[in-house]
Amino acid sequence: MDRPALAEALTRPSTDGRDILGAWDDYPVHQSAALIGAVAPALPNWSERFYFNVLAPSGEVLAILGGGVYPLRGANECYFCRMDGDRQVNVRSFGRLPRPGEAVQAGPFSLRCDDPLRDWTVSVMLDEARLHGRFSGINPPYLYEPVDVAASEPGGEFDLYRHFVAVGEWAFEQAAGIDTSGRLLGVRDRTWGVRTRRIRWHNWCVFQFGERTVTLIHQELADGTVMHSEAGVVHGDGEIERLRITAHDVTYDPDDRQVIRARWTLEGEQGALKLEYERVGTAMRLAGAGYDDSQGSRAEGDVQHDSFDLADPEVARRTGRGTMDQGARVHASGAWEADGIGVVESAIARNHVRYGHQVA
Repeated sequence: MDRPALAEALTRPSTDGRDILGAWDDYPVHQSAALIGAVAPALPNWSERFYFNVLAPSGEVLAILGGGVYPLRGANECYFCRMDGDRQVNVRSFGRLPRPGEAVQAGPFSLRCDDPLRDWTVSVMLDEARLHGRFSGINPPYLYEPVDVAASEPGGEFDLYRHFVAVGEWAFEQAAGIDTSGRLLGVRDRTWGVRTRRIRWHNWCVFQFGERTVTLIHQELADGTVMHSEAGVVHGDGEIERLRITAHDVTYDPDDRQVIRARWTLEGEQGALKLEYERVGTAMRLAGAGYDDSQGSRAEGDVQHDSFDLADPEVARRTGRGTMDQGARVHASGAWEADGIGVVESAIARNHVRYGHQVA
């Protein structure tokens, strides 16, 4: 199976031609032999990934939790990162997938689907990190178009994956180190496929306005070539509206590359929609989630611990060179008007043609 055929296999249109989600898409079942067996040696990075975050009522990102299953490697990994004042505290664990007929060995992380495409229960049971909570979806997920980015050279790395997002409300029985007062929202992201390319300018945003969810993805290479760009709304009645990104203006902190504020203009059937947001709190560094290969052993049973003192300018600068998740307050105007909160995931390289000059 070549890359175009694999891309076609990742899209399952309904009878009316629209791409659809099914309940099984919330489980790690996409690695079936029918889908990737013919190219298994070439896709060791094929993964089924799960991501959750916890947002304070102010919009600040309090924690992120998730993990991945790598069926062709026979491995899994999980992570939990939380803010403790100016310090980001991280824990990661690694394990081996059970072989056919082998008993499953429970690890310190648990991600359990209670109601497909809607509700999940997650937990972390380590002495230094204890959390148990239920994520209850507010409205249906938004399914992005396939992210299909060809290699820059023959035989090179490429991106080919699907994912969807949903916003929910958290109820915690235990959440050590997290302020659980007030209504806590969260965003979850469900991904399956291959992610290898190094994006020079990355933007992923999910905002909640009452019962309405707005999301966008925009990714570019250094010269401004667009890798993937789309946006959409899930309205309170479940209707999904596809949008186009037509303009953007983003301002970064020159020292640590956090987004300060941004403006995006989207176009849809209901007309133009403008999003204006500003960062709230300190950005969560995804290096703490294991996006950095320099953090130690990933052998079966290993648990890694580290922390980032983000009050130290040098630490904030160094960890800001990767991908970050930032809380945000946002105002929407145009086709409709509302205020909301959400998460802004970003990465910016100095050689990006439009925005690179802003950062050190």
